[in-house]
Amino acid sequence: MAVSQVFDASENFTAGLDELLFEICEDLQLSGSRYDLAVERYNTLNRVLESTESPFRFFKPDIYPQGSMALGTTVKPLEGPHDLDFVLQLSRNHNTVDPMILIRTLYGFLKGHGTYGSVVTPKNRCVRITYADEFYMDVLPACHNAAASGTCIKVPDRALKTWSDSNPIGYVGWFRQRSKILRVDRVLDRAAPVPPQQAVSEKSTLQLVVQLVKRWRDLYYTAGAAELAPISVVLTTLAAHCYQGERSVSSALTKPS
Repeated sequence: MAVSQVFDASENFTAGLDELLFEICEDLQLSGSRYDLAVERYNTLNRVLESTESPFRFFKPDIYPQGSMALGTTVKPLEGPHDLDFVLQLSRNHNTVDPMILIRTLYGFLKGHGTYGSVVTPKNRCVRITYADEFYMDVLPACHNAAASGTCIKVPDRALKTWSDSNPIGYVGWFRQRSKILRVDRVLDRAAPVPPQQAVSEKSTLQLVVQLVKRWRDLYYTAGAAELAPISVVLTTLAAHCYQGERSVSSALTKPS
């Protein structure tokens, strides 16, 4: 009888803690209006990049989200901008394209566009569009990796003045496998849509764990130590490696790796 009582107490504690964590995750979600605005701006930019004026229109561009929007692990910022990352992948092997010309062409096209000219900035591997309401998009130009198979790509690296390896689609697939989400989404011929925002109750345990760990990062590395904060992809990868299929969020967070 005593053993049963201890077991029940433990189960009740875990369930109660999970409920608390679910409530925290609800608060971490982007508002519906902010999420819809991100999707609207993504779709608008897609139309520009696929338009008759675009220098990329002849190369059958695949445009798709990457990062937290694709993974379902977006967390509203404590302060500062929210970002949307996506890839502009051309249907050419990387060895037929100069990476520095590619990123300069993307920057030059957007810089000369009436909508984006005043808000576009070149970054190391991407071109950033910064909106007035603390919102920005990072556009990563890419080509197929001629030396690899599957979804591997090459992206320009201005610091190295050459190509760097990446595989955003493969990473999303790996994360979903680690989440025990076996659904496979087809990559569209043109712009792939941003996935609809999931309710907390629809997310996998691993997705919720990643959101909570990212918020811990935001709170722990406050002013004065922000430059030491691990980037989201590192936290996401470590969480996915440590995840062992626990159904309980609190158990997944506290179980030794």
